[in-house]
Amino acid sequence: MKKYKWANATFGVALTTLGDRLRKVELDLSEDDTEGFRIEERSATRIRGVFIERETSLEHISLPTGHEYEEKRSRITVTEFLVTDGSSLNLLLMNPPRRTLPFFNAVSLATNYRFSVEMLDVDVLKWVQFLERQVGDVSVTYLDCNSIQLSPEVTGRFAFRGTRDVRQEAKRTTKTSDVAVECARCELTAGGYRTTIELLRSGAVKLASPASEELLAVIHGSLARAC
Repeated sequence: MKKYKWANATFGVALTTLGDRLRKVELDLSEDDTEGFRIEERSATRIRGVFIERETSLEHISLPTGHEYEEKRSRITVTEFLVTDGSSLNLLLMNPPRRTLPFFNAVSLATNYRFSVEMLDVDVLKWVQFLERQVGDVSVTYLDCNSIQLSPEVTGRFAFRGTRDVRQEAKRTTKTSDVAVECARCELTAGGYRTTIELLRSGAVKLASPASEELLAVIHGSLARAC
């Protein structure tokens, strides 16, 4: 699965300046622990690149013969990113790793600590509605619903899955407007092809294959209206 995740970011400097500064943060392969940027595209309106982090540790290994030795192990973490001009949804992470703090710290250092980022908390069903307005019919075949009030003391989490749209069934079953939808799996037609995507409460989307620029623009536009 390919994952794309948006966030709102403030950089405090022009994108041309930011691009120049990030390009100067180079990976030093002579060091065991190192990090740096590779900038692939840079202009006044967008920056595309990758942040690479290498961490090296010593692993202690004991053999059945009683011999012991240490071996260096390196872990490489890659964060693909796209920065665009604008004040909202202007930071896109592509296939982000679980730990993005080193990337954020490196960007913050490059902006003299003017950088700030706001993660999203999206009404997923509203996102689906705005997506429908752009692409036409959308069938939601899976919903992950959280914070369902079963009693004053008990909340639950239900998953609704079907071969047809499950939204009405989920609404009838939960009987409340306070349900938090964590994920919606949607079937839709884009670029003449039927495709399946997953919209996440965190402002991310998952696809089985890399998304075209056209599809990403549609998803981004519907997310902007839902926020």
